[in-house]
Amino acid sequence: QATGSFKNQAHWVEPFTEIDDKIGFYSGLSWSNLDNISTHLYYYDNRADQLKFDGFQYAWATHFISADLKILFHGGIELLTQYMSGNTQMGGKAVDVDFESYYLLLNKEFEQITVTMRYDYFSLKDKDLLVADDDNNENGNAWTVAMKYDLAKNHSFLLEAMTISSDRNAQAYFLKPKHTSEVRLQGSLRLFF
Repeated sequence: QATGSFKNQAHWVEPFTEIDDKIGFYSGLSWSNLDNISTHLYYYDNRADQLKFDGFQYAWATHFISADLKILFHGGIELLTQYMSGNTQMGGKAVDVDFESYYLLLNKEFEQITVTMRYDYFSLKDKDLLVADDDNNENGNAWTVAMKYDLAKNHSFLLEAMTISSDRNAQAYFLKPKHTSEVRLQGSLRLFF
């Protein structure tokens, strides 16, 4: 069992366990010109009772909006973007976090090569009562460049480079710097039989 504000909370989290028997919903709108542009707008609310506790877990009350856009330009260039913003709460606002993220992706197909570039941004704003002792504020971004080379009909080689940097206050609890940055390079060979 945990201690402090969540002394009855189990050490594990079961995010898909039904706790409060409340029905959530999502609704959305879509539009497409059936040729090269499509867009969607969604709203999600699980309507959870964040004070409900089943002896192990609290219910998480979560709602968010999400909007995306896809455009196919002449020359085979594809643009995709998505934005999401919402909030999640648990235990009488003992946890209260606003979250936001978006990405922008460009993709271009050549004869045997596909090149993709992507930018991501993410942010958490900790608004709960425990932020002085458990600061979960964070923001960061990432860049990804990827290339896929089709060697044959069922074989391809993938190469990806990614850099991610973030500022997370909670890193100090582990005696690590608030700002972190990481670079990753990876390749793979895919064979389909």
